[in-house]
Amino acid sequence: MQRTTVRAVALLALPLLPSLAVAHVGAGSTMDFAAGLAHPLYGADHLLAMVAVGAWLAARSVRFARVAGGVIAVAGAMLLAAR
Repeated sequence: MQRTTVRAVALLALPLLPSLAVAHVGAGSTMDFAAGLAHPLYGADHLLAMVAVGAWLAARSVRFARVAGGVIAVAGAMLLAAR
């Protein structure tokens, strides 16, 4: 088989092997659905990543809010002028 075919087959087989994806072996209850849902809220690394993404989006949204506010103001002025 060609190298790309072998890579494609290996990539498609990865979802069939979820036990290889266990990142936090032995750290509390890892086989429980509720523990999996709560982990991002209690894991410091996940919490730090969520805060960082939130800060980055907040900085970007200030610019977006200014542009959106300007567009809404112009649209409102055009609506009032049309009356």
